[in-house]
Amino acid sequence: MKKLFYNYYKRHLLKREAKMRNWSEIRTILILTPQPVPDIEQELQQEGKKTWTVFLPGEKEVNWVGRPSPELMDAAAIPVDLLIDLQQNETLTGNYLTLASAASLCIGRRREEEGLLDVMMDMPAGESVRPLYEQIRKYLRVING
Repeated sequence: MKKLFYNYYKRHLLKREAKMRNWSEIRTILILTPQPVPDIEQELQQEGKKTWTVFLPGEKEVNWVGRPSPELMDAAAIPVDLLIDLQQNETLTGNYLTLASAASLCIGRRREEEGLLDVMMDMPAGESVRPLYEQIRKYLRVING
């Protein structure tokens, strides 16, 4: 039942077109993460990037179909240059937040759900967020470099 509602939501919301940018063009970044990543945020800020972080919610912060609260959906929907999805394992709730994103470019770990991320990194599931983040940075530095 949850997947049915998600698919309906996806068909009606996913209308974003990706805009590829290299690292030097990216100014604003939204980080979608299961846990705090202060070291990554600090690195990005030292490079002059403005960051926002949205944490994947617990079960009490989602409705009966798995959709996050309106406050979290609004937080994920701010217009940014880049959404970095640091989910270690794909979740329905994380997919909703990615769908809600107004980011020009969404990048993260490869997942079964197609069409949410513009660029998917092939990393082992469950691996820590640091190697995924490093791969994302490396990839974005190479684009149009």
